[in-house]
Amino acid sequence: MSNAMNHFSGNLTRFPFTVVNPGYPWNLDQGRKYRPQSYVGLFRDGFDGWLPYCLVTLLIVAYELRRMIVVFRNRRPQNVKVIGMPSIFGNWLTSIRYCYASQEVHNKAYKEGKGEPYAIPTRRRYQVCVSSQKLVEEFSTASIHQVSLRHALWERAFPEQTIDGLSVDNIDKNGSLSQKVFRHQARLHLPSMQSLLQQRLDEGFASEIDSHKTKGEWMYISSSGALNRLVTKINNIIIVGDELAQNQQFFESIVKYIMAAGICEEVLQFTPKAIAPMVGWMIMRGTRIVQNVNKFLIPLAHERAKNRDSEDKSHKDTVEWIMKARPKASPEEVAQQTLAYVFGGAYQMPILLTFSLYNLCKHPEYLEQLREEIARSNGVHFNHENDEMPLLDSFLKETARMNPVTIFGMPRKIMHDYTFSDGTHVPADNWIVVPQQAQMKDPLNYANPEKFDGFRFVKDVGGQNPTSESRLSHPSWRFPFWGSVRQACPARFYVTDMTKLFLKDFIMNYDIKLSNENLPSSFAWGPIRVPHPRLAFLMKQRSH
Repeated sequence: MSNAMNHFSGNLTRFPFTVVNPGYPWNLDQGRKYRPQSYVGLFRDGFDGWLPYCLVTLLIVAYELRRMIVVFRNRRPQNVKVIGMPSIFGNWLTSIRYCYASQEVHNKAYKEGKGEPYAIPTRRRYQVCVSSQKLVEEFSTASIHQVSLRHALWERAFPEQTIDGLSVDNIDKNGSLSQKVFRHQARLHLPSMQSLLQQRLDEGFASEIDSHKTKGEWMYISSSGALNRLVTKINNIIIVGDELAQNQQFFESIVKYIMAAGICEEVLQFTPKAIAPMVGWMIMRGTRIVQNVNKFLIPLAHERAKNRDSEDKSHKDTVEWIMKARPKASPEEVAQQTLAYVFGGAYQMPILLTFSLYNLCKHPEYLEQLREEIARSNGVHFNHENDEMPLLDSFLKETARMNPVTIFGMPRKIMHDYTFSDGTHVPADNWIVVPQQAQMKDPLNYANPEKFDGFRFVKDVGGQNPTSESRLSHPSWRFPFWGSVRQACPARFYVTDMTKLFLKDFIMNYDIKLSNENLPSSFAWGPIRVPHPRLAFLMKQRSH
């Protein structure tokens, strides 16, 4: 018994928190239970061990209480239905549920609202959701000084932490730089870069796809692994140029950066503002993630700056286009903006590509017509007319309609109190959004909206000359996938063309099936909806 008591007491001393002090005398109670003779000593020692954690908990609770009062009392919208119980505590409960069930909250509120605006309390603000054409066009054409897309994106992505201190007043403070870089320069140069991109894509398929041999002729391809790496390799060519993009150390640094920045963004959603800079520093710079990327980007920007006046015009990448559009920008500012494009372009294309492959597996009846169209067109050709291959374009647009990356779209931060024409009043520091997932599955906007119709956006599908009713790259109030018409994503043409290039190779060169037919296609976390982490494909090279 003495040995047992000594063993028990020794184990207690190794607990991370002092629950009891093994130095106290113990009595044997009915041969089973041990009871300290001093309960005062038990409480004292236990409280000493838990004190730091109690203080942290109290600070968090105090922060939440203060935030609840500020947000749910002072920023409450007027003349609009607020989802959840009307009390401050009821709003707080709804905001907590929204963190893990935002899809259900939006869909239920949209269905019950029948087209009318509604407001959802979230932890930091109210989201006022509008879906009618009149109200969507009303706020999307309002002054950017009153309803700001840029400030909403800054509040969501935390670029001060995720993009190495990028401030809202950087060299692209009004968004015109990104328009020049992607909407004009990238679109202008993509046709001349197509042969290089196709060559690197073939090499990427060889290293990331064809190397994954399994039993027989089938290859196991993870959506979160090989597909993401393949897209990142091609994106790097456009962002930093082919020479640096082929550097394996740089590529691995970019892959780690994208993963860390995504994690940091989500962690900061639940971090008090006072300690957000410290937490962001620990994730991004404390691990040297950002420094490992900057040791390539900053020297590259310095080198290009030295040769700014040279006659060498061979560089076709965002680094060069940033310098052309902002000749007075320092190399450090150029590197910082380049890093922003790395992070900003990391998710849309691989997610759209993954869901497209998933739909090809679920709806193989589309493969024959898509292959015939690609063969007739002799592949994908980048052009400025944006009218080729209507079947493939429609298949991608239907995939985007059914699988938007975020549950809501067109976010705008209210800089000054804003009132809609119907009387809905939104105080400053809240958001206006469009519930795009629910809206794009509304039978008033699309026939049979829950059914995947790959050629939904094509006229005369079975005829000799099918044409597009609308294109993937065309935003509208019914299709806010790229944002509003006025402030649509400037990279949408690039993403559309490159996704077609990827998908063309998969369709023409591989037979594809799902690794697990019963696995859900997507995984939702907050307002983000991404392919399921375990979603994977089995691929086999076709015999031509």
